[in-house]
Amino acid sequence: THGRNGATYHVGSDSHSWAYNLKNLVVCFGGENEYSPPYFVKEGDIIGSALDLESGKCWWSINGFEMPAIQVDGLLEDDEVFPYVSAALRPDNALHVTLTDTKFMPSGFREFTNFLSQATLETSTTPSTVPRDVSFYRSLNGLLDEICASGTSISRLRKFSLREDLGLQNDIEAVLPAHQLLVESVTSAVELAPYIAHLLTLSDLTHLAGKVAHSVRDSPLLTSLLQHVRYLTVLPSRWAMIERVLEGRVSRSLANTHKVSVDRKAAENAYAKHTNDASRKHTVIGQLYSQTSTKDLFGNLRMFSVSFTGEIAEDGGGLFRTVMSMIADEVMGRDIEGSSGPDAAVNSGPSVQRWSHLFAKNDHSTFFNAIPNTSATSDEDLALYQWFGKLIGNVVCTGCAVLAINFPRLVWKTLVGEDVSIEHYFHDCSDSARGALASEDFLLDDEILFETIPGARKFLPPSESRDLPVRVAARREAAEQALLHEFDIQLLAIRDGFSSVVPKEALAEMTWADLQRRVCGTSSFSAEELMQWFDTSLLDDAMSEMLTSVVESMSSEQRSKLLLFCSGQTRLPLPEKIKVACGDEPDKYPSAHTCSPITLAIQPYPDVATAKRKLLVSMAHAYEYAFV
Repeated sequence: THGRNGATYHVGSDSHSWAYNLKNLVVCFGGENEYSPPYFVKEGDIIGSALDLESGKCWWSINGFEMPAIQVDGLLEDDEVFPYVSAALRPDNALHVTLTDTKFMPSGFREFTNFLSQATLETSTTPSTVPRDVSFYRSLNGLLDEICASGTSISRLRKFSLREDLGLQNDIEAVLPAHQLLVESVTSAVELAPYIAHLLTLSDLTHLAGKVAHSVRDSPLLTSLLQHVRYLTVLPSRWAMIERVLEGRVSRSLANTHKVSVDRKAAENAYAKHTNDASRKHTVIGQLYSQTSTKDLFGNLRMFSVSFTGEIAEDGGGLFRTVMSMIADEVMGRDIEGSSGPDAAVNSGPSVQRWSHLFAKNDHSTFFNAIPNTSATSDEDLALYQWFGKLIGNVVCTGCAVLAINFPRLVWKTLVGEDVSIEHYFHDCSDSARGALASEDFLLDDEILFETIPGARKFLPPSESRDLPVRVAARREAAEQALLHEFDIQLLAIRDGFSSVVPKEALAEMTWADLQRRVCGTSSFSAEELMQWFDTSLLDDAMSEMLTSVVESMSSEQRSKLLLFCSGQTRLPLPEKIKVACGDEPDKYPSAHTCSPITLAIQPYPDVATAKRKLLVSMAHAYEYAFV
């Protein structure tokens, strides 16, 4: 019997089935017995089964790992059984079931064939597609990593070969020039479509092989092959394999969760004082450090639960995400705009700059990033950096929150142990440094050079050459080394904390882009992507269409603020979908509940314009209502 009971899917027969409870936990049933596997199920996991009719025992496997046998009592010869049942789990919690080698096919059953539709196969195997070598696909994988890191979903990439997508085409064209091998091979992004389809198929196969790596570990050839093709696995699939390493490091028990109290008025006073001492003690980062630095909690699924001083709201996850957003605001030095009345114009009140002395703004004409403050070198500051590294490590291991921060790639590369070059520094730390180091006058002027780049002096040779070109080259090399090592003291402290939480086996599998995406989430997303995170099953068609129209009419910044209003964070992904409910009072403003279950309550407004105006007002007052 294949059915659904409440929030649980059952697959199999009454005496031989498994169920998925929508909380990443599979329960295997055999008669009146049940068995819970020792780990959580992830996207793409394959669940298999076998039944011995003679002994009356059934076995289950998840990705090839066999579970203990369960005795099936009272099995009759004429019972309907489904001895070979497997299923795959998609991100939208939809179960796809495949039955093989069985004559018992339930009515209405349709075998799941993934995305490999006939149209996809025909597109992928068109005769005009010229075969490419591994170097080409590695370069293409790097391009897709950049596209995914900027917020494009895998599902959108899959559709690229089947239909025209001008937005995605433009995104690919924008990053294509940085991949010389691809530029030499194709003339436009459209020509990459069949190769993207090929690469995603290989990525899926590698993903599945990675889940059963234990079965090939005795073969050096197969192990080497698996390791080799992992470099052709796109970012989301690669991360799913990394999670297999991480999941054993996370304590999922929420019992005795450490409680912290955040005084927002004290933090605002610290912002106003703008002194290092006030930052160390009274900013949100400072308050959390003082309450958690001596606690062993960075391996927990939930590091801590939050209460705000003077408020009685209990933390069901929303306040935790709110505090993580406030930490990100302090790191980035964001100005938080206010409002001045119940129906005030949006962003009409005075703004407050959240700030931490640990970080500063970079010197770049295009990229706005936070960089470590090179003057923060005291023991207390380094302890704060180490604590911050542990915080990032927890986000990596648990995936239960995101930090809306922008760090240059030099920071991410240092954390995962990748090599960095001066080009990385020029790219998003300081583009003005490129021009300075190209100037001989700048390099030969001791006062300007050593005042601008103080660390350059220690990288100079003991005695400089009298030959001018050699001297200039040596000074340029010294200046480059000084810039590359400018943040060493702070970054090494962050890395110490980070690596104490994240296992080295997981770090070995990560790229800097993997880490950035995991910690920071998706910084920009389309209206369509945001709507996928709203559960509108409680709305009628008219209200659902109105909400969609409102979201589609919003700017990218407004969509981020809407997400903040609903969930407490500005970036995707969320830990769960936002359940949308509609009241019956059209004069009321929308409200939100950021704790689980995350909820947005709207009203039956007469038109889209009214609905948007009401929602923007609520979003502008989110801080006053203690949502943020």
